[in-house]
Amino acid sequence: MAEDDNRPLKRVDSLDDLVTWLRWLADDIARDPDAVENMTTDRYLEACAAFLQDRSRLQKRAGQPLPAQPTWQLLADALHAGCFYE
Repeated sequence: MAEDDNRPLKRVDSLDDLVTWLRWLADDIARDPDAVENMTTDRYLEACAAFLQDRSRLQKRAGQPLPAQPTWQLLADALHAGCFYE
């Protein structure tokens, strides 16, 4: 499972986009489960949280404001990162 593989969408801008993207992610994991680092729910959720926390820190260091509202893309990125982020 590569980070830039053949995702069906480059951007996730709506609920429908997220649903399509999540179905792709599920299919991708089913095709190559060994590529997933965090196969248990607790490890997966911890990786999602770590990704979001690290992203927030990086944005602050770069002087970029955090968005007032999360985006569909941020949610998709966090869900994807949960598979492999450490």
